[in-house]
Amino acid sequence: GSTNMDINFMRFGETTASYDTSNKNTILDYMVEVQQLREEDRIVLYAGQNYSVTGIELRLSRHILKYLYIYYLPSGLFVVVSWVGFLIPPEVVPGRMAMLITLFLVLTNIFNIVTTNSPNVEGMTAIAAWMLVCIFFVFGALVGYAYLLWKKKKSCLKRKKTKKQSEEEGKLRQLRKEDYRSKVDDVFLVVFPMMFLVFNLIYWPMCLSSANG
Repeated sequence: GSTNMDINFMRFGETTASYDTSNKNTILDYMVEVQQLREEDRIVLYAGQNYSVTGIELRLSRHILKYLYIYYLPSGLFVVVSWVGFLIPPEVVPGRMAMLITLFLVLTNIFNIVTTNSPNVEGMTAIAAWMLVCIFFVFGALVGYAYLLWKKKKSCLKRKKTKKQSEEEGKLRQLRKEDYRSKVDDVFLVVFPMMFLVFNLIYWPMCLSSANG
């Protein structure tokens, strides 16, 4: 409630409000805290007039633990599992491709659930940013494998155009190509975890600092 009478002449009678936390609604994603208005919030200057305000302040704190084990932990583990694909030989196309595509689709589905259940806000939420980065990491592993398949296909086409080689030369050439693909996977196996670690070192301090602020 409010009135334009001067605060020196208008005083609201205050009654103590209580809130029983045991009766809280478990469906809510927030912890509700009821507080009285601060002194600076009880006077509002608007259009050159003094308005006295009374009411209560509701402070909502999101339950973080729920999101950690429902969204953050599984999506992070899916990214780690995608790195196992770098240990699978590129020649095993069905196994490696099926694993990466399945992980990509699962993360996309989790991202859709997050965006559906999250409140409508301007910009991007912290959990949406996390999910997008996880999707990009799995997509990057998929693109890396597509690059190896493209190199393999290119070498096969080049082999058909070249003159007939001896059996020993063909085996040596094949071993060099397999060694190259293995080295590329080894590089990916080092680069991807390092990039994900750097992202976590930046992401979590920013989230904790904004939550405490």
